[in-house]
Amino acid sequence: MTADATAEAASQPPDPYKQRPTEVEEFGDPGAQVLSLLKPVSITMALVVFLVHEMSAASQGIAGGFSELMVYQESATDSPGTILGGVVLNALVVVFTLFLVTSGLLLLYKCHCYRIIYAWLFFSVSTLLFIFGGYVLRELLFMHDVPMDSPTFFVCMYNFAAVGTLLVFWTEYGCGPTPPLQLQQAYLIIISALLAWSATRLPEWSTWGLLGAVALWDLYAVLAPRGPLKMLVEEAERRGDPIPGLVYQVLAPLISTDCR
Repeated sequence: MTADATAEAASQPPDPYKQRPTEVEEFGDPGAQVLSLLKPVSITMALVVFLVHEMSAASQGIAGGFSELMVYQESATDSPGTILGGVVLNALVVVFTLFLVTSGLLLLYKCHCYRIIYAWLFFSVSTLLFIFGGYVLRELLFMHDVPMDSPTFFVCMYNFAAVGTLLVFWTEYGCGPTPPLQLQQAYLIIISALLAWSATRLPEWSTWGLLGAVALWDLYAVLAPRGPLKMLVEEAERRGDPIPGLVYQVLAPLISTDCR
């Protein structure tokens, strides 16, 4: 090959079809992405089923996570019309509460009140893991006749809650950009399972009404043009900041640009 031909070949623009990564390289294997989403959901459902089965006898006195918001207390002796009206009333109260909380979070984020937001989240996660998780563990130990003294139990739950809060908010604590991913995922699954199991402690029709109301609220909050969650995501994208909250992360897909 002559020098002129070599120079001409070097001066030609690169082929865009060779430089462009394939769909799998750019977005990752679709099957692997679906499995990465189904895995935490399946584990959470299995944990909830386990808790419902194991705690059915020991948790008769445990109220649901939304019990304080239930204006109407469902009873088996109530008429269908009374139950329907009470379930609708409870659903409206819960949705209104979620609206206030989400709007407050959006307002704090717009005003750059990050310390208040994360103090709120830290307190919520730590108390959930320590108090609620401790109650569940205590009941399980009692049911299976596993002895444990109070100081040991307190120290174990304190470490469990402290490590969990640290892992969930690893970046916010300034521990580095990359948390121990599997441990963080495990704690997020435990938090989801505890919250989901708590909702099963409500009466049957109240539970179904609550699930439907929360699902409709989520659709509005995420998809509506003025939905608070949609506005929160858009504001975070505009700033380039992470979204404050409990977000389950999977491994990011690798983008390959090697076209040899």
